[in-house]
Amino acid sequence: MNLAKQKAQCISDDIEIIGVFKFFINSKEKVWVWQKNINPHTGKRTVHMAIVKKIDYEKRTIEIRPNNKGGFKFDDAEEIFFYSVTRFIAAKVNVKIQENSHLIFAIPERLNILDQNVITRIGIVEREEETKFKHLRTIARKDAKDNQVVTIKRFNGQEVRTHILHDISGGGMGFIVDDPGEYEIGESIEIENIDGKPLSKVVTGRVVAMRQLDDRELGEFKIGVEFDT
Repeated sequence: MNLAKQKAQCISDDIEIIGVFKFFINSKEKVWVWQKNINPHTGKRTVHMAIVKKIDYEKRTIEIRPNNKGGFKFDDAEEIFFYSVTRFIAAKVNVKIQENSHLIFAIPERLNILDQNVITRIGIVEREEETKFKHLRTIARKDAKDNQVVTIKRFNGQEVRTHILHDISGGGMGFIVDDPGEYEIGESIEIENIDGKPLSKVVTGRVVAMRQLDDRELGEFKIGVEFDT
C-alpha cells in the first residue's frame, strides 16, 4: 500500500500523535502491523496483530509487542506499516530495534487518517468466504460445537498450542487464532487431541489458508488445515 497516495486527513501535531499512542496503551487495542511485499515462502504478506506497550519520551520511541507466543516474523530489510481499526490511522514506521519479542520505532512525524474500508480494499488479509471455496472441497466441513477446542503440536520447535475449533471434516479443519502471523502457509502440524480427548490415530496436516473471519476486524482469524492422506 502506498500511504503517500492517501490524500485525506493526517495528524502532524506531536502532542496529538503521542496522545494517540497513549490511547492505544490504555485501551490495549490490537493494531495491525504488516510488511508490504509478499513473502516468497508463503505467497502472502507477513501480517501480525500487536499491542502498544510503551512510549519512551526521552528517546522518542514506541515499543510494540506481538499478540502471539511465537513473536514477530518480519523480514529485517522490509518496511513496516501499522493500522488501527478503531481510529482508522495508519503510518509507515521507522524501526530502531527489531526483535522477535518486540519492535521499537521512532514516534511517527505524521499519522494518516484513512477511510473505514481500507483493510478490505488493500487486502492485507483475505476475508473468510465459505461459499467461495465450498465447491472445491471433496468432503463437506461441519461447524464445530460451541467452545470446542483443538490441541496442535507444531513440528517447528515441537510447541503445543490449544485453539478454538471452527470447523472440521474428514479432509481438514479450521481453527481460530488471534494473530494472522502465528502460523505459516505450508507449515506441518499434528492434531494432538480435540476437547482433551486423544485421537484414535495420529493425524497430521499442513496449513493451507489464513483468513480474517467476517465482521471480526478487531482480531480473529481462521487457520485452514488440510489433513495428510
